[in-house]
This record gives sequence, structure tokens and C-alpha cells, in this order.
Amino acid sequence: MPAETISYLKSIFREVEVQIHGNSLRVVKTFDEQTTFSFCIDLEAIIWPSKEGEFIKDITSLPTKFSYSLSYPGTASTKSLVLFTKGNDGIFIGGKPTEKFCKLSIRRIEGNQVEITITSCEHDFIFIPFVGDWKNAIKTYKDFYGIVPEVATNFDTPKYLLQIGVIAPDGVPKFKKFSDLNYIVDKYAEHVGHGHIVHFFGTDPSGFDRMFPRYEIAEDLGGEEGFRELLEYIHSKGLFTSHHFIPRIADYDWVKENPEFYDATIKSNGLESTPVVELYKAHPFYVMNPNNEKWYSKCIETIKRLHSYGVDYVQLDQFTYQRNFYNKDTPVALGYKKMVEEVEKLGINYWLEGVNDLFNPKGKSFSQILVRNIPNVWDDFELRRGYLYGESYPDFFTSLYPNRNYSYQLITEDKSIESFNKNFEVARMINAKIYDFQMDYYGLGYDNLLNQVIERVSYLK
Repeated sequence: MPAETISYLKSIFREVEVQIHGNSLRVVKTFDEQTTFSFCIDLEAIIWPSKEGEFIKDITSLPTKFSYSLSYPGTASTKSLVLFTKGNDGIFIGGKPTEKFCKLSIRRIEGNQVEITITSCEHDFIFIPFVGDWKNAIKTYKDFYGIVPEVATNFDTPKYLLQIGVIAPDGVPKFKKFSDLNYIVDKYAEHVGHGHIVHFFGTDPSGFDRMFPRYEIAEDLGGEEGFRELLEYIHSKGLFTSHHFIPRIADYDWVKENPEFYDATIKSNGLESTPVVELYKAHPFYVMNPNNEKWYSKCIETIKRLHSYGVDYVQLDQFTYQRNFYNKDTPVALGYKKMVEEVEKLGINYWLEGVNDLFNPKGKSFSQILVRNIPNVWDDFELRRGYLYGESYPDFFTSLYPNRNYSYQLITEDKSIESFNKNFEVARMINAKIYDFQMDYYGLGYDNLLNQVIERVSYLK
């Protein structure tokens, strides 16, 4: 089968430089500007690198009128994918991790024939035929590119991450002062023990998803002093603390108040003067360039300030989970990579929203596998959230990088206990080191959900 498949691959890459390496084929080309190359292939199924992986079992569900796209590093966690050409046999495609922008697109031509298009400044991919189990190709892929095997981190604690939303986007808190949350801490500590995490989001007076990167602490709830006291109380119970931070976007209204940051916005194609604007909760946000010195400094300053309150972990949000943009001068991912490295040097623990082959949190830091079941796309049909044509398949990414520190959500965006057992089985299968409870904003339903979580957790211990 491999020899037959290699001959087939050579026939479909007539206009692209190819090299034969044993039982695999390498497509290689480097350009100064973005270029594309496409190929067509008949498929029965595909593992597409959406986020942690999307297993598309029904090829006929793919669209014919437009391409379904992922950008790397971003909505595409890796440049690797798995093509099933017959039963469990097929072709593993591997691209080396790099900071450079890349866009992967698929479109069904007709029947089971699919066109795969890659847009990038470099086209370096190895095609490895496999029989029976695609995971057998991983070692060949890593050996070829010299990807050194990672050593597993000794990760005893934390094991649980409890999220508390402080103020919702409406800006109206459902409690009077930070100390009102102490009883939640007591209940959590009593049932899970020491060494786990309490994570906060929405502490700004405007509520969550507003005025980033301001991250003020709501004065009506006790301000910085009251928040510090809450964190000290959590520490007294033997728990870690965490706070949300997003370095990728800035609130439109915040930039209006701070116009000196307008030049730090990402432009529509990396060259023009039109800033990229995205809507969250129907409100506009600019996408920011971490390579801009002023914006980068603002991000590091905010991370340090949050840490100074007594926060043990800072969540670095979105940049390994949302779409990336081509920037001709300096890849956007370089700025994020520099930021992560500086946070590590500062000795601050962190966790990333989403997984990506460029970033490997070590020690007690980790990457979050974020399950989103409500699918939608951006206006150019690039994935925004969810799984449009398949289902979440974390075994894909975690098989590529089995020794990384992962968290997996047992409570997800639906804020329901119904899928707890199912999610726990997935978390156990992929050897997740943290079980993540994405609880809602504190309000009338929080206590009930927390009680249900604690009841389930008692069976896991």
C-alpha cells in the first residue's frame, strides 16, 4: 500500500517540488510572499486540526460552495492532519511547528472528492501512508523533523480548577462584597482538599468581555484591597488562585479612551491601514499586535499587576484558540511566544486557552482543552468556535504531544452537570492533569451547580 500511495501522491503533485524519503513523500517550497498550493483527493473521513482536533466522519457533510478554513497558529493547533482514503488506511500529513502564518482550507468538489488548499510562505509537509492506525505515523513525522520527545512533568497538584464569574457583561454583580464568596471557597476546599485552583473572571466593574485590557478590580465589591483579602483567604485554605487575562484584543471603547494604542491594532491583511475588529457579546474589539512595543509592555504590566494581588496563575486567553492573521514583517505568534517566555522568567504560573504545538507549558502551567459545542464561523468561513462538520477529537492532539500538561472541561459552556460523566471519561482517556469546571457568573444558579459538581467529585477521589 505505501508504494502504491506514493505513486499516487506523485501524480497529484505534478506542479510542486517533491522528495521521496523511504515510504513517505515530502512537499517542500519556500517563498518570499504568501502562495497557495492545492490538491484533490478522494476521502472517506478526515481528522482536521480544528483546535484539539475535529473528526469529520461524513465527508459529504462538507460544503461545496465555500472552503472551511483554519489559520495557524490559532484555530489550527497544528499543521498536521489525517486523511482516511479507505477504511482505517490513509495518509498522515505533518507540518513542522513554526511561528509563521499558515491557512488550511478544505472544500468538497463532489461526492467524496475533497480539495485541500494550503496558503503560506513555506510549504514543507511530509505525507506518510499508514495502514490500520494513523498513530503509527507520528514517530516517522517527529523523527523526520527532529522534534525531540518531550519529558512528562511531575504534576501531582493541582487537579481541579473551579471558575467563578464575578460580574457578567451587564456590569451588575449579584453579591455585595468579595468576602461573600468565602463560603464557596470553604465548600470547595472541604471537598477537594489542598492544592487546587480557584479561577476568577469578570472582576472589572464593567463586567466580563468589556474594557480589556483595563482589568480594574470593582470598587463596589471592595476594590483591590478586598480582592487581595479574598485571595489571602483562598491561600489560607491551601488553594491556588487564578485570574483571566486576554492579550489578543482591546475593547473599542478602551482604545477610544487611549488613542495612543490605535497604532498597535492588527491591520486587515498585515499591510493596509484598516484595523481588524471583532464582535464579542455584540460589542466591538480591536485585534492587537503583540509585536507592538507599547501593547506588549501594557500586557506585561497588567500580568505583573494581577500577580501582585496574590494571583498564582494568569490565564493567557485566545491566542492559541482564535484566528491568526498574516503579518508580512513579523509573525504575530512571535510576540505571543516572547510573552509566554517572559511570564515563565518572571516565575508566574499560567494556563493557555486552547492547545497549540508551538506552546508547551511546563511545571505547574498547562493548556486548556476547551470544548465548545455551539459551532459558528467568521465571515470568511474560518472556524470561530465549535465543530461544524465533525466532533471534538482531543485524542488527535494529545497523541501528537502526549506528555504535555492538559486540562479538560467536565463542566462546559452549557453549565450543566448532564455531560459530566462523559467528559470525565474523555479526560481520563487523554490523561488530563486538571479537571476544569467552567462555572457561570455567580448568581442564583451557582450554588446548585456547585453542589452537583461536589457530589460528582466525591466519586472521583
